Order: sequence, then structure tokens, then C-alpha cells
Amino acid sequence: MASYESGRVPPIVVGDGGWEQIGLGAGLSGAATVALVLDGAVAGSGYERRVTASLGAAAPGLRVERHVVPPTEPTAASVDAVAEWLRSLPAPYVVGVGGGTALDTAKQAAVAATGS
Repeated sequence: MASYESGRVPPIVVGDGGWEQIGLGAGLSGAATVALVLDGAVAGSGYERRVTASLGAAAPGLRVERHVVPPTEPTAASVDAVAEWLRSLPAPYVVGVGGGTALDTAKQAAVAATGS
């Protein structure tokens, strides 16, 4: 079977200590802002603080903004609201942190925000 590339795929970090690697991509991407899309269980927790610290260590001076998603399945309206928020940020690097709702919303809103 010949090798192939499926297109541009953003990095996905999973597992113990994965938060330590989150800042690496942001530091290399040319981002001006990191947009954290969080679920309520993570917002304000020690985990959020560790992610933010990793981002600051990898890319000093990078602005970090946060959006907490509701604990329900994403809807078109909720994704559109996050996409609108992303469009208001300068050169955002989108990071979803938490459960499925935060991750699904982050992915869908990032695509909707760019229109691609």
C-alpha cells in the first residue's frame, strides 16, 4: 500500500502529562493569542493553571483567553458563538481542554471561524 497524507491535521495530545506539551505548538505557530475552550469541570482548576503555565513557558508574552462551554452537547448556536469569539481574537491558537463538549466545540468553532 502506498503512503498518503490526509491533509493538515492539528496535533492531538492525550495522556498523563500531556498538558506539559500544549505550549509547544502555540510557541511555534505564530499565534498572538491562545484561545482555551474549557469545560466547567476544568475551568478554574489546577489543571487549567498547569495548562496556562505550560503555554506561558513555551511562548512568553502570548495572550491567553478562555471560554467555558456549557455541559451539554454542542449546538450550532453554541459553536457559532465560540467561532464569533475566536474571530474577535488576534491570530488565535485554539486549545480544547476537558471533556467531549469542550473538545468538539473547539474543533468545530476553529473551522467555522476560518470559514474553511
